[in-house]
Amino acid sequence: MTRTPLLMWLTASAFSLLAADGSTSGSARDARRQQTFRTETNLVRLDVMATVNGRALTGLTADDFEVLDNGVPQRVRMMTTVDKVRVLLLLDVSGSIALGTKMQSLVTASHALLKSLGRDDEVSLMTFANRLSLEATAVRDPEVLEKKLLAASGHPAGETALWDALVAGLSLISSEEDRSLVLVLSDGLDTASWCDAQRVKQVARYGEAVVYAVTVPAARTLTIEETRPRTPEERSRLEAINRARASYVPKDLKEVVEQSGGELFPAGQGDELTNTFVSVLERFRARYLLAYEPTGVRHDDGWHELRVALKGRAATIRARSGYYATPRRAGN
Repeated sequence: MTRTPLLMWLTASAFSLLAADGSTSGSARDARRQQTFRTETNLVRLDVMATVNGRALTGLTADDFEVLDNGVPQRVRMMTTVDKVRVLLLLDVSGSIALGTKMQSLVTASHALLKSLGRDDEVSLMTFANRLSLEATAVRDPEVLEKKLLAASGHPAGETALWDALVAGLSLISSEEDRSLVLVLSDGLDTASWCDAQRVKQVARYGEAVVYAVTVPAARTLTIEETRPRTPEERSRLEAINRARASYVPKDLKEVVEQSGGELFPAGQGDELTNTFVSVLERFRARYLLAYEPTGVRHDDGWHELRVALKGRAATIRARSGYYATPRRAGN
């Protein structure tokens, strides 16, 4: 698929966000030098999840899928040669996450995810609070990841630049050769970004990466009356508050995830967080990578809406909502 000038600008903006606070590491500078853009290809790739009652459907073939490009049926094929997965761990290390037992749970969960990787897979680590930091690229050693995480959480900040982190992460990880997964962990509350939620949704729409979000309850200081319930009514009120915090799903983050074709999972701490991280990788591997060269539609008319379904059966399909086509250069 043609990479749009907007996405190229957003990628440059991602490096600007990293460089603006002095957090661009040597690995980030290397990534910038290696960043290239394919500008003349008509191949459209779709990373698709098909589920029934939350369970991934396996054993499907390209013939099982129906893909409409601006309402026009397309002939798709299954890409079986793209096995390498590039994972970006995008981890909130602000005060609400880094304090207490949450940070240790995060280290344990990240360690388990690395152990679940395939031989050729790569993991990069970006942390964020009020600043962004690309800590490492192509990490495979769990001890290296643990040291980076603990160092990043050593001086937690109270503010959270979630949207800036997602713009930077999505732009850096998108790849037209490999399969790209952004796994973001946060409470979903942004308090310090330059970018707004609409910009993040735009990047998610135009990029190749799939976003999976794991949300943890937002930290909040409870009052004396809430923490020391003296009556059944007060205890019931505290329990209701805690349930609401545990089930809180940030609307904007959910929409970012949906634009990319990913999923969002609430999670707690300890084993629950570890199981969720490992489950995300397993579910990502259960996705199907489809591709087609558009036929019957113009190649220079801007936004193309995509519809994906299974032929002859009901299922929940998760895939990005479309792509942006730009004119071909003369002679191509």
